[in-house]
Amino acid sequence: MRLAIAAGIMLLLAGTISVSFPTKARALGVKIVNIVETLLSGTQMNVRTEYKHNEPGQTPPGEGIREVDIGQKIAVSIDEARLASPYPLVIPEYLPPGFILDTVKFQEMVKPIAKVTMRFTGSDASYFLFTQVNTPGEYAQGYGYDLEDTTVEDFIAGENNGKLVTFKNNSIKLFWIKQGVIYTLEGAIPKEDAMKIIESM
Repeated sequence: MRLAIAAGIMLLLAGTISVSFPTKARALGVKIVNIVETLLSGTQMNVRTEYKHNEPGQTPPGEGIREVDIGQKIAVSIDEARLASPYPLVIPEYLPPGFILDTVKFQEMVKPIAKVTMRFTGSDASYFLFTQVNTPGEYAQGYGYDLEDTTVEDFIAGENNGKLVTFKNNSIKLFWIKQGVIYTLEGAIPKEDAMKIIESM
């Protein structure tokens, strides 16, 4: 099952979705050569994404030749995140009643890619995460998912449109892309609140 978000973005959505880069990445340019889907059973799909790294005009290095460490997540202020981010940082203008910005974490990937994760907490210990990562060049994402535990639908919120995943435990995850940046909003919040948050960006 393939779900596309904008040009060339492959989203194969999961009951336990996790969007991340490998702890190490080879070379400097990030390119994806293939995505392999394997049907594990009648309801479960596993997806493997392979990244190849290539500097313009050069032959891609062989497997295991050289590696570049990806930076660790660092807690920063919102102003520090703005200064460090290689793209204009987006901050929700609307928050559900009782929610405040709790933490901001910055992670430098393979240059010039950077990931910023904001955690917002409510008065009743509820929270949601808002993540943004730029995607210069080609990009794809792969996931494993259970067809029985999730529902997937398109959404439109203001000028943004993407995919909304709803899990059996009523938590949600939304993906969209705008001007070369992938955005993810996830948490156990009502769909209506999520739409308002996204519309405010």
